[in-house]
Amino acid sequence: MKYPILLPNIFNHPFTYESKINLKVGDFVLVPFGKSKITGIVWDEFEKNNNKKFKIKNVLRKLDVSPLKKNTINFLNWFAKYNLIPKGMALKLILLSSNAIEKKEKKIYEPFDNKIKKNSIKLSVSQNKSLEKMNSSNKKFRVHVLQGTTGSGKTLVYFEALKPLIEKGFQGLILLPEIGLTSQFEQKFLEYFGFNPAIWHSGISKKKKEIIWSGISSGEIKIIIGARSSLFLPFKQLGIIIVDEEHDQSFKQDEGVTYNARDMAISRAAFENIPINLITAVPSIETFENIKKGKYEVSRLSERYKNAALPNFEIINLNDTKLEKQSWLSNKIIEKVNFHLEKKDQVLFFLNRRGFSPNVLCNKCFTTSSCPNCTINLVYHKKKNNLLCHYCGFKSNLSRDCVKDGKCEFIFSGPGVERISEEVKRKFPDKKIEIFLDRILPYMPSLKNHNLIIDSSNSFPHSSGIASSASSMAAMALCITDWERQINIKMTEEMFKMKSSFLARLGSGSASRSIYGPISSWGKTSHLKESSDIYAVPLTVSYTHLRAHETREDLVCRLLLE
Repeated sequence: MKYPILLPNIFNHPFTYESKINLKVGDFVLVPFGKSKITGIVWDEFEKNNNKKFKIKNVLRKLDVSPLKKNTINFLNWFAKYNLIPKGMALKLILLSSNAIEKKEKKIYEPFDNKIKKNSIKLSVSQNKSLEKMNSSNKKFRVHVLQGTTGSGKTLVYFEALKPLIEKGFQGLILLPEIGLTSQFEQKFLEYFGFNPAIWHSGISKKKKEIIWSGISSGEIKIIIGARSSLFLPFKQLGIIIVDEEHDQSFKQDEGVTYNARDMAISRAAFENIPINLITAVPSIETFENIKKGKYEVSRLSERYKNAALPNFEIINLNDTKLEKQSWLSNKIIEKVNFHLEKKDQVLFFLNRRGFSPNVLCNKCFTTSSCPNCTINLVYHKKKNNLLCHYCGFKSNLSRDCVKDGKCEFIFSGPGVERISEEVKRKFPDKKIEIFLDRILPYMPSLKNHNLIIDSSNSFPHSSGIASSASSMAAMALCITDWERQINIKMTEEMFKMKSSFLARLGSGSASRSIYGPISSWGKTSHLKESSDIYAVPLTVSYTHLRAHETREDLVCRLLLE
């Protein structure tokens, strides 16, 4: 009998094979393809408009794997069409390295035993109301948005929503935006439910992934906590999907097969006819619009759990402070740091710029160092003594012939974490200081003994670094942040009237320390992390931020609007 077999390859159609084995749609099979053997799935339709004459090969064997559900096949067909990719590439997302993992002995899945333990955690009145609304229609597809301020206990609410589904034998998927958040979240889950969830992301070993993949396919593993790729696991009986931090841009896959995992999660929930919950402190624009149109249900938690106090924060205006030459920390900041160090607190300086300086130019010819591939400024890394493009990885030595005479004499404009670190070490020579990057997550426990930490995680305050270090920090007492990305500017007419003074501050090509106006015209800081005190400081905006054909006046207006 002939069967359509879809292969995990670049083809947008299944291939025809013969088999004496009785097969059905969704079965995993091993078939010959060219000179190799490859895993395929019995698809729901044959190749259309096929007038070719060819010899039909035989299916080698049927794999001992639970069949892929018809709903999942429908989702993959839609996913391929929506994202403009071949069906074979969509199928490849389901498989593990283009292979299906056959069933294993039950004892292998014992670490993921799903016996729920009782706990003494009680939900607040507002949490119970959100839970009731979330559970009101959890037997069919619907999108529910749980919006709550930081620390309001959103996680507890959807943990409670998961409980009855796990007890009924359903599987649950919790999507997180970043790999670094999974270890901390795994611990929370273990404390609440009493059993280990399966963790799925690119950092998991192949051997463990094989166990998880087969456990999900056979229904032995009930809960998956993972990044984008976990959405495509072959769930046997998926009962609910939860997308935590749904507003996070990390859900967008921009390499290989491009897609938005949040949007695809909503679509998969629709095909599976199951509920999906979007969890956020500030909904994305798309989610907010769907709430307004009544497409999504919404419940809100406006108060912190057990009425915990919000952090104190203060904006320090550098226009009112005269900084020393080649210094980026004001006297007031130094006073605040000393205050918290005396209290035995730890201090975090945050600046979302890696390296020593984001702009390097010659003092004689005024030529900047830019990437030949990306046409953006190269960043100077003092420890490596080279220039690096943070987009494509291009490297260059800090040596260049000057168009005027001899070698270039370089000026380093603006601070990076290395530059801030140097100044912090000068100001506090007897303290333990560490530069923290997303790349050193395995060394996080060592930060417990450090007094001062300089962080460049690009997604503050939801960065994997800060989230992972929260338990080891006595108090996150101080934050220096880049104004452009971390402060929502409330535009006023007064700000535009100040353009002339802004231009004066920019000078004749060299960077000034701040171009922003008085505090009264500033907006509120957003997404502040739990801490004792946070101080937000606008840092350098350089003349070298100018784009092609852009005047300095255009630069100021663009930065204000951004």
